[in-house]
Amino acid sequence: MRRNREGETGRDGRLQRNGDGGPRRVTTGLSDQDGTAPLVHVNPLGRGRLAYLATSSSPALTAAVIDALAGPSPVVTDPSSKRAILTRQEQQQRWILHLLSAGDCAVDIRRELAAPTKIAGQFPAGDWSAELKTTAAGVRIEVHGNAQDRLLVLQ
Repeated sequence: MRRNREGETGRDGRLQRNGDGGPRRVTTGLSDQDGTAPLVHVNPLGRGRLAYLATSSSPALTAAVIDALAGPSPVVTDPSSKRAILTRQEQQQRWILHLLSAGDCAVDIRRELAAPTKIAGQFPAGDWSAELKTTAAGVRIEVHGNAQDRLLVLQ
């Protein structure tokens, strides 16, 4: 066992103690010729749990660990360099899809998160278009045009 700032670190990556004596669970580690370094720590916090992901020199590994812990992303853009945020307006019974990047893109929304059937509004109104299509996993919204700071109202 090694001692570091967080507490004791076992080479087997199993139950350990935090500095305050509470239990800590290391769920995944990285192994190399120098041993195993903890990668994911899960600690109890209130009535839930807090997960800490240590950084890695491999962005692909970090992304794979996040996907394994969180499950598939509910909103995915194509290309992945585009950004979108989906929010819910419960009183109006609608979703707002904020398209943060200019240019053409597609946004896939998993059915478990939202199941819109139509585009009820588009802002700004001109210089771009959007089309909603049903897929096996949910819906796909294809966006064309170079406007920036766009949003769609989905119902």
